Amino acid sequence: MQRRNHKPDPYVFFGIAHLNRCARIEMSSNELNTQLNLHLIHLTDMKDFVDCELKGLEHSKDLLKTEIKSVERKEKLVRRRKEKLKLEQQEFQSLKGRADEAEETIELCVGGAPITTTRSILCKVPGSLLEVMFSGEIRIKRMHDGRYFLDRDPVLFRYVLDYLESNHIDLPVDDKALAFSIKNELEYFKIDLIDAETTLLTSTWVNTETLGGHDDIVMCLKLLDKNTLLSGGKDKTMKMWDLPTGACTRVFHGHASSVRHIKTLLPDRLITGSHDKTLKVWNKDTGEELMTLTGHTDYVMCIKVLTAENLILSGSNDCMVKVWNLTTGKCERSFQAHTSGVSCIRLVGDTLYSGSDDKTIKVWDFRNAVCTKTLVGHSQYVMTLKVRGNYLFSGSWDKTIKQWDLNTGSCLRTLEGHGQGIYALKLAGNTIVSCSGDNSLKIWRTDTGECVQTLIGHRRHVMSLTLAKNKIFSGSSDKTIRVWEP
Repeated sequence: MQRRNHKPDPYVFFGIAHLNRCARIEMSSNELNTQLNLHLIHLTDMKDFVDCELKGLEHSKDLLKTEIKSVERKEKLVRRRKEKLKLEQQEFQSLKGRADEAEETIELCVGGAPITTTRSILCKVPGSLLEVMFSGEIRIKRMHDGRYFLDRDPVLFRYVLDYLESNHIDLPVDDKALAFSIKNELEYFKIDLIDAETTLLTSTWVNTETLGGHDDIVMCLKLLDKNTLLSGGKDKTMKMWDLPTGACTRVFHGHASSVRHIKTLLPDRLITGSHDKTLKVWNKDTGEELMTLTGHTDYVMCIKVLTAENLILSGSNDCMVKVWNLTTGKCERSFQAHTSGVSCIRLVGDTLYSGSDDKTIKVWDFRNAVCTKTLVGHSQYVMTLKVRGNYLFSGSWDKTIKQWDLNTGSCLRTLEGHGQGIYALKLAGNTIVSCSGDNSLKIWRTDTGECVQTLIGHRRHVMSLTLAKNKIFSGSSDKTIRVWEP
């Protein structure tokens, strides 16, 4: 059988090829659709990201606008504050000028006696005759030597000036005629006398404020005026306090040991005595140390200022009393006052009174350094002295206060009640305030010896005190200063 040749049908071939191409095209289309879908998803994600970024930028734009507005407000506030500060600086300069004028030293000739004070002291009481005379409201003629003449009794005027400087006055209890004359002199100058004695005796005193700032014992206090208090501490500093606010406004650094005693030197000087054996003179307004007096060989315990003679007296644990020239800073003379440390001194006229660790009180002719009398009666250190007319009051570490008759040298009365030694005394009429190592202060009647009130508040020894109008200030080993008011 003959085999037939079979030729493929070209139409079938092309049909199959077409089908294959269609299948491949369909597959490519599906892949393309898949890729397009993926790209679409990616673009959608990118759009969401861009939208989110745009929102973030809009938010940042809003924050930036807010910051710009805040900066603009702050800039306006700074400009206003700058303008206010400029006005305050102008006002400060004006006040400083007036303050400098107020601190001007005034040289007086009162009944022939030379007296030096400041304009601020003389103008202290508004409406007083002295304020009218020296505030510039009227013109006062000076003498040929530049001093202002006042036709008044110098002794009485000195009481008036002391009252203006210290805010309290000790009226003589043994000389009613002199006390009456002093009151008349105050009345003449239109200065009201606040009776501190009556306030002390009739009021109940309470602790109204506590000042803290010292790092150790508060050893001494000095009232400059009704708004300013000075304190000296075992922390080697002297601090200045603004009483209306209770803030410490200045700290005086310089001593190498405890600041034991503070006194004022008119018009803008302070002097301190220290356990570092020196005395230092300071500028009250700047805190600058101006002078150091050296010569004692032990603690400087007490100071007395003789303003008219430009002299300083100091008593020390080296048993000596020294007299210093404030102009030169040199010791002019010294004498051994006791056989043990000198803890306190008082000067009345030319009579010096000294108390000592040797348990005695000595009365001296100051000009000649001659001891005229020795008072014996205390059984421990004599820590503090106060003189009133013919009477002397002494406080001792034997826990007692003694009243002495200076004419006879005899002890008239002993006040007992404290449980530890007496550190300091202050007098106001027939009233005495004491502070003690028993952590208390006591108010006494000197005419009867009766204790009328005990002030409790400090946690340790009460080392120092001072009086003002309607206020008592006390410093303590508990590192605080307490303010007591009726």
